[in-house]
Amino acid sequence: MSLRAKKPLQARKIVCQYYPPALGLVYKRPDNKTKMYKIQFNEMVQINDADKITSFLFDQHSLHFNEQNVSYEQILEIVQLILSNQKLMKSSSLSLKKKQSPFTYNQAFSDEEIDLI
Repeated sequence: MSLRAKKPLQARKIVCQYYPPALGLVYKRPDNKTKMYKIQFNEMVQINDADKITSFLFDQHSLHFNEQNVSYEQILEIVQLILSNQKLMKSSSLSLKKKQSPFTYNQAFSDEEIDLI
């Protein structure tokens, strides 16, 4: 068994989704397959602190979110965009105040890895 160090992932782009709030990292693996690591924010947006959420991402999802792949400031900016969009949705007439959200969550974040062709 070889104890070689794993090659780092090569980040290609960062994507975000406003509803439901999610953040994705498109990257190339060492075997040249392109994948996307997607994290849905679920109830974590209620923390409403972009720095805490970004720190959590870097702590709990360090394989994908680390300074070798993407800068902390980049992720912080995108998290701030997602949170400000959430505030706009709550205050606008497009708000879902009268409707109950079809999404229910049992954890603050959920993540998945998606194959991209």
